[in-house]
Amino acid sequence: GAGAGTSAAGSPAQVVVLDEDGGGGGERVAAVDEANAVALSATTAKSGAPAPPPPDAYMSRSAPLVLLRSYAMQDRWLGLRKGQVVFEDDGVQYPAFTLLPLREGEDSDAPLLSLASVWLLVTLRDRYEADATDTLLERHSAMRISAEQRSGLLDFLLGRCKVCALLVPTQALTSVPPPSPTRLPRPGSGRGSRSPIAPTLLRNLPGTPSGKAAAAAPKAAAAAPTP
Repeated sequence: GAGAGTSAAGSPAQVVVLDEDGGGGGERVAAVDEANAVALSATTAKSGAPAPPPPDAYMSRSAPLVLLRSYAMQDRWLGLRKGQVVFEDDGVQYPAFTLLPLREGEDSDAPLLSLASVWLLVTLRDRYEADATDTLLERHSAMRISAEQRSGLLDFLLGRCKVCALLVPTQALTSVPPPSPTRLPRPGSGRGSRSPIAPTLLRNLPGTPSGKAAAAAPKAAAAAPTP
């Protein structure tokens, strides 16, 4: 099959590289457009001077999730390269271990999911059960997303619904460590690059929390003593 990362017929294939190990011979889970992969590597290599830090919006706790969801919904290029999840149209990348405002389960104290863990679900989609092996997860320090949460989370990430039971409520967003993005050169106009995601979107959690964590947040706020 063409795989989860493949665009509609007639469009260039998405590049979804799981591992390069410096030699380009690692595992791949979707159709690979080698021209894009080589161009990204070449552009990055040419950048001798340290890139300036990304704008503040990309350092928002919600930004990595907003980018991942937006790119998945709009069928944009998504790649994992040398331990970094690359958002090429925005010229930014985040460490794969970055924690997202999504929890493994509905309890408010459930562990947070990492960017690599959720990226794998977006990439593999209906092949997750078969292809997300223990070896693959360990290789990318990713957590397995439980079968009971998988369908609802994927629907949320692909924009099929606006509600997600795993989403951290806005009131609890400070429990998510701030991300550490780095800049990448954006692709040239000749490569069909698209506009970056709007900063106002990056600063706000997408969708609506539901489930136990969302129900607990207003109760906790109401129980707090008034100054």
